[in-house]
Amino acid sequence: KYINELIIKCTSSLQKARELSGGMRQRAAFARTVLTGSDLLLLDEPFSALDEHIKRKMEREVMEMLHDFDKPILFVSHNQEEVYRLADRIGSMENGRFSPIREKRAFFAEPQTVGQAKLVGCNNISEIDWISEERVYAKDWNLSLRVPFTELEEQKKYRAIAIYPGDITLYSEDAILEEKQVRNKISVKSCSTEEELHSWAVSCQIDGTDAELMMLLSKEKMPSVPEKITEIFVDGGKIHLLQ
Repeated sequence: KYINELIIKCTSSLQKARELSGGMRQRAAFARTVLTGSDLLLLDEPFSALDEHIKRKMEREVMEMLHDFDKPILFVSHNQEEVYRLADRIGSMENGRFSPIREKRAFFAEPQTVGQAKLVGCNNISEIDWISEERVYAKDWNLSLRVPFTELEEQKKYRAIAIYPGDITLYSEDAILEEKQVRNKISVKSCSTEEELHSWAVSCQIDGTDAELMMLLSKEKMPSVPEKITEIFVDGGKIHLLQ
């Protein structure tokens, strides 16, 4: 039904293909592709040339068009939000190799490589040396950090760690005393804050280095950011080990 309506709309305009708008050309291309009866549909950055206000509408229309398409669809994109909205399972291409495909929530929650961490926005990344089964030296940050327990043989797989900005927190002195056994405390020299729609983006320079860690604080939980920040905290269990 959707494709028939689209064809009528395109043909009734009596326009040549080059005279159609970018969005309409893209719609016509999708319809033509589906009608070919292909065994596999490849969508390679299909929305990259569209304005933002058209892109969301196109996404909905394409999903409606492909609702009854019961064959494999391979969708390629560098836009993490777009991938999360449209895909059910995700893999990544790194150094010419395709990673194992995982359910999208697992892919975003537990990146397995440095490349995947960058793709999903887990952008606090450092190479590591292992100190013990549950502690590493983060070379880019000049920090010793507690991480998930890892057997010595397994440690060979991991060359870096990543921390989501939302997993770095501020705590009162009482909370520090209660949780000091499971928290990594990081001293910072200075912080700069930028306001975003629903959060504060705080860039903290690690004490004694030029390196920075990015922290996201919810406006709902924290209406304002302290003027002076000297310490930040991250749970060792939320530090991701990367291959």
